[in-house]
Amino acid sequence: MKISPRIARGRAAAAAALVALTLVASASARAHAPRGAQGQADEAAASRAFDEAVRLHGEGTPEALSRAMPKYEEAARLWRAAGDELKEARALNNLAAIHYVRREHAKALVLFERVLALFEKNHGPVHVEVAKTLNNIANLYSAMGQDAQAEPFHDRSVETFVKALGPDDPNSAQSLKLLGQQYAREGKTAKAAPLLVRAVALEERLYGAESEEVAETLVSLAKTHLDAGEFERAEPNYRRALAIREKVFGREHPAVAFSLNNFAALHFAKGEYDKALDYDRRSLAVLEKALGAEHELVASVLTDIGSVYSSQKNFAEAERHFLRAVSVAEKSRGENAAAFLRNALAAYARMLRATKRDAEAAKIEARLKAVAN
Repeated sequence: MKISPRIARGRAAAAAALVALTLVASASARAHAPRGAQGQADEAAASRAFDEAVRLHGEGTPEALSRAMPKYEEAARLWRAAGDELKEARALNNLAAIHYVRREHAKALVLFERVLALFEKNHGPVHVEVAKTLNNIANLYSAMGQDAQAEPFHDRSVETFVKALGPDDPNSAQSLKLLGQQYAREGKTAKAAPLLVRAVALEERLYGAESEEVAETLVSLAKTHLDAGEFERAEPNYRRALAIREKVFGREHPAVAFSLNNFAALHFAKGEYDKALDYDRRSLAVLEKALGAEHELVASVLTDIGSVYSSQKNFAEAERHFLRAVSVAEKSRGENAAAFLRNALAAYARMLRATKRDAEAAKIEARLKAVAN
């Protein structure tokens, strides 16, 4: 079960790339028939070098990576001489990935561009290997801080994935969703929303119109509009996601609580604090019943409720909820408890500053700093 965007907002931002750099663990692609005894010897030598490079690469230490690089170079050189361009591409791809890890971005880019040319020559422009390489180049540009250069490669990568895999492959929908979510994080609503709409359409075809997969993507689409201040577009998507989850899971399931929390965020953004409180309280009641009063997600919703009260200048109720959120998060051993504790402390400190209780705020901020470290 995925945590809703509002409940999860204290987690580290998703800085991971759309798809991790793709490595190749085997060179057993389309076979190329070597010519004569020397060709066979070169093929065997290339395979040995590649296999040793993959083994070293898998160790992952700086020393092992340094030793893997000349092995990949040797394999690529031998396969190039033998005219086996696909295997050459695979060796160069992994070599580029090492340069990427070592932050040798210019060298990685040259190699990835060579890999792309080889895959396009041998497979044509619509192939999964081409899509993966386009994605690697996009991720590389992003790592270099060149988002404008990365964007067209991300776009081409996803469109190539969808064309190569077809609409009936779950990875097509996932690729559209991930790129849409990435653009949403970057504030590019005009690019994010159409991708998420397409993802919903594919997921409806794959999983059915009343599936959790569809609900999750509807939430992403709604939040994209919410973050852009497009409240009228966010609400129907949140509403449909809630209806799906209530039907699929029943009204007392954590997934329903997540959707209720999303509605609270929508009303909070609109300044409708009483409605936000209503949805947050309903979310809290479901989570406490389903997961227990000391669960980490309970701490997150308590923080949200405290923030609403603080916006209403009902500071006594805000403080009561912040303190309970801190207590629950401190006791929890959940994987996100530390993030939720930081959220609660930060929100509490802001309230204390707003009410001119600076000495108390300084103490909470010191606790926050300690938790962050």
